[in-house]
Amino acid sequence: MVLPARAKRSPARVHRQRSFTGHPQRLAANGPSSAVLAAPQGVFLESAAVGFSTGSVGNQAQRVGPGAHVLLAVCTLMRGLGQRLGLVFQGDVLAAFALAAVACTTVDHGPCGAGQTDCNGTCVWLTHDGANCGACSAACSTGHTCRAGQCVCPEDQQECDGRCVDVLNNAEHCGECSAACSIGQSCDDGKCVCDFGLSACGDRCVDTQSDPEHCGRCGAACARNKFCSEGKCAEYCAPGLTACGRACVELDRSADHCGQCDNACPAGHSCENGTCACGAGLYACGADCVDLSSNSSHCGTCNRTCSGGEECRAGSCVCPQGQISCEGQCIVGDVCSSALCEPACEGGQVCVDRACQCPSGQQLCAGQCVLEGTCASACAKSSGMLSDFENVSLALSSSTEDHWTGVWYRLGDATESSQTLAVEPFGSYPCHQFALHTTGEGLRQPVGIGFNLKGTPDAPEPYDAGRWAGIRFRARLGDAATKPTRLNIVTPWTRDDPCGDETDSVSDCGNHLGRFLRGDNAVTTEWRELVFCFDRDLYPLEVPSALTNDQRRQAASNVLEIQFQFNRDKQVPQVPSAGTTYPQDPAGARFDFWVDDIEFVQDPGLCPAADFESTPGTAQPYPMNARLGRCQPVSDATKFEAAIAQSYVRWRDRFVVWDPHGCSLAQAEQGLSNSQAVAYAMLATAAMGDQAFFNCLWAYAKNQGAADWLMISEPHGVGSTTEADEDMAEALLVAEEQWHDGHGASATALIASMLASDVLNDALLPGSEWEQSGAFAPAAFAPSLYRVFERVSGDEAWARVLANGYETVRANAQSFGRTQLVTDLCDSSGSPTQHSDYGLDRTFGFTEPAYGFDAARVPMRLSWDACLEGSSDAEELLAGILSFFEAVSEGGASIERLRAGWYASGEPAPMALANQMSFIGPIGAGAMAFDERRALSDRVFRVVLDLIECPEFNRDYYQATIGLITLLQMSGNLPHST
Repeated sequence: MVLPARAKRSPARVHRQRSFTGHPQRLAANGPSSAVLAAPQGVFLESAAVGFSTGSVGNQAQRVGPGAHVLLAVCTLMRGLGQRLGLVFQGDVLAAFALAAVACTTVDHGPCGAGQTDCNGTCVWLTHDGANCGACSAACSTGHTCRAGQCVCPEDQQECDGRCVDVLNNAEHCGECSAACSIGQSCDDGKCVCDFGLSACGDRCVDTQSDPEHCGRCGAACARNKFCSEGKCAEYCAPGLTACGRACVELDRSADHCGQCDNACPAGHSCENGTCACGAGLYACGADCVDLSSNSSHCGTCNRTCSGGEECRAGSCVCPQGQISCEGQCIVGDVCSSALCEPACEGGQVCVDRACQCPSGQQLCAGQCVLEGTCASACAKSSGMLSDFENVSLALSSSTEDHWTGVWYRLGDATESSQTLAVEPFGSYPCHQFALHTTGEGLRQPVGIGFNLKGTPDAPEPYDAGRWAGIRFRARLGDAATKPTRLNIVTPWTRDDPCGDETDSVSDCGNHLGRFLRGDNAVTTEWRELVFCFDRDLYPLEVPSALTNDQRRQAASNVLEIQFQFNRDKQVPQVPSAGTTYPQDPAGARFDFWVDDIEFVQDPGLCPAADFESTPGTAQPYPMNARLGRCQPVSDATKFEAAIAQSYVRWRDRFVVWDPHGCSLAQAEQGLSNSQAVAYAMLATAAMGDQAFFNCLWAYAKNQGAADWLMISEPHGVGSTTEADEDMAEALLVAEEQWHDGHGASATALIASMLASDVLNDALLPGSEWEQSGAFAPAAFAPSLYRVFERVSGDEAWARVLANGYETVRANAQSFGRTQLVTDLCDSSGSPTQHSDYGLDRTFGFTEPAYGFDAARVPMRLSWDACLEGSSDAEELLAGILSFFEAVSEGGASIERLRAGWYASGEPAPMALANQMSFIGPIGAGAMAFDERRALSDRVFRVVLDLIECPEFNRDYYQATIGLITLLQMSGNLPHST
């Protein structure tokens, strides 16, 4: 099959190698074959399907393994069709078919069905029967499965000492057999890693809170007469700790001293409530810690062994890919020809419990199994079908209404890679026999496949798909190593849109809207159907994007091309660390991708919904999309309900860490948590109506002491931080209104404690240990909360805190050059200061007072007072801040390129970072207070959605959490206490 050609671009266009507008290439006549093996009756064969040993074939059907039933099928075909078949063969199929013709005269199946053997009066499959593997009564041992007549371990396990083990999670055999992890280590992805709370000091994993040789940090040894207590060398152990030697430990959670001194837990176990237990995600089955989701000896529950050739996947025993269950045994193919069904099953049916039936998801239609719901229309196409490939063509499916004239082509430079593209058979179900298949390797540039709808491949014309809700397709990988894959919707605005911030010198790359097929949308080696709605489910390839909100809304009405792109992503881990630049995926990686039934759909209900619901009984469950006082939500709030909920679930799964005392917010590789982080998380979980996680976070805060800074890792923080105390009190009040479960009393107690620890002479302190500093933190000033605190406590001191705070913030804005911005810190008179002025090394790289990462939260807090209370003071300060940022962002049109950090000169700090949600999000929250700035809040809303979707810029708790909170506020889903 010859691919359509697309004219070469001019030299001015060709040199921009990152451009992914695409170049279809013509397959050479002697290149990789795309020939289709087709019979008029719809039977498809390949040479590999008829593989068997030469020589005597008289009674060999039972000895040739999985090919036997294929051979018999060929025989049946030949007897039935004779010389009437007009077949077009590939490779050596003709020779194999001739050999099959000879075999057809001599095969004798005996009393059992094709491929089966009589074992003591029972017909069995020696190729897959675990009790008769390769020979009658040759049973496989526990954990093994029978494959091709051999007892082997499942594909995801290895045989170690006669047992099948998952070397990715087994602490005794980690990565390979007999590679045991040490005490204090667990096996994670085939590597021994230190358990949570332990640090790697040399070749040991130690608890620096109690190890006298590594007290507080690696190598810090205590004197011989000192104990290590809570990370410090001390004369005695702190209350609640037990001295085991010179280590002060909690017996209920120490892996070295679990329940009693010197009772060390085995590798792979942790200590919980004084008892050695398996690590996260593993379960104790006898003496072993196993992953019940993948262990074939303990599948879903202990001692449930998969049999009949099945393997354990997602906690269920299922047949391997390409096999089906037939009378309790997994067999190769998609039809069960068991002799127990009389007559033999036909039309794609399988034999189940001695009865013929269609596979799951299909129904019998005129003697053939077809997809459910398609019987009445037979093979009729939906009105939006673009390509189902049943015409065995690269041209789009014909549409009498739309007159599509497009065609599929390759994208990329054929001189730098090897790529095939062909319509190929993949199954024998009516109406679903062909799909598009592309493979390649040796890639040096982003490549892929795509098609136009109107015009020509080199000069596509816009197609108006505005009457459709989205796009649906089926896809799978032919090679599990394929990575990454992305759906692109190409528009006139994205065809040559520069990717990324222009100050980063990023060349044109075709910054198309689309979606990476990863995470919740991951494509595997099994067919999967995916649906994406236009606009609400599409994100730019790179951030920031120069597309306006209107252009994104109109993308469906201006479709130039639809593409599947390969080899363009960054290697970002599940829990990425801050401050790290992640490289592009390596050039040269291969891909193997199938796609079928790509169509436009009209029903937006088909598009993915978020897997989240607020706790039953929540007073204000998500989503509300309600006013924040007098302030309206952004224009597209309702459209992105699912996107925000998905962002919340990903945030929660990534950053909320379960602890023996509750939940904290942390990044695992940093071991970091503080009261600010926990307070932000409490605001988010209360807003979402997520009661279990809120209670878990509050339990942690109470256990640690709600007024403490809570720095888990060195150096330990001292005292409270005012902002965290305020947000915790507010979150508790919101939780009381959500669930009426007694949190109000905790809020009242915390509010009273704050007056004693965080306020001095009616002036707000940054924290309880700042009494003598004279410092003030504008980011901690939350005027709307002080009004609530006064109503709750009845203490008029909060009114004075409110008035004094506004006076200081106003003076700070007036003192900071001509910017009308505020600074991270100032003194009591409002004069700008910075952390180093108070002996603190927390500058974020700023060399002078700056509107930095702390001050960036001020617009969000002022907006609460402006929206909820109509405060003119808040509006005045907000107007000044927003006016500055509008002036440096073309009235907000380029707010996505805003840098994080500004000096009094009105210039960004040299080290100011781009793409910071914590910086951009609060500006949109502040803009909600002004009707005339609705376009600014709308724009910021979309920018934050892009950033929170992008793993590269959603990798530390602070950015992700402030981004999430501002999304909730801008969409009308951040309830406040009354």
